[in-house]
Amino acid sequence: MNRKRKNAHCYKPEEWKAYQAGVLGESEQIKMEEHLLVCMECMETYLSLIEESVFDENLPKLSEEFTEKLLSSIENEKRWQKASVPVRNISSGKKDKEVRNNRVNLFVSYCAAAGIAMFFWVGGYFDHLAGVLTKEAENCHAKGVSS
Repeated sequence: MNRKRKNAHCYKPEEWKAYQAGVLGESEQIKMEEHLLVCMECMETYLSLIEESVFDENLPKLSEEFTEKLLSSIENEKRWQKASVPVRNISSGKKDKEVRNNRVNLFVSYCAAAGIAMFFWVGGYFDHLAGVLTKEAENCHAKGVSS
């Protein structure tokens, strides 16, 4: 590829097109990327090539009423969601926050209780407690039968 540049530092538009197409070697691509960081003129050239390539592609054209149909479907979706979601009558955001905080507090309490229960279960406390209660029940039953 011809390496003639506008000046000693800038690349020609054809070189940027080759870069954009991905036909250059990795080392050359890296040099060009580094050059983009310091040269605003080449950055503008490269960005204009990107814009051209985006607009040159054969993208499907939107119909005239596309925006109107889209906004209408969004409004219909909003109405449907409002109709299907039960409305809570909370007069202020503070109460809503309190409801959420209460739920979080309840969840944290359940987690703490479960953690404590697991601690005692793993430690064998429940087995020991069950054994003691069984012995007490047997003693009470034996006293009642012997009387």
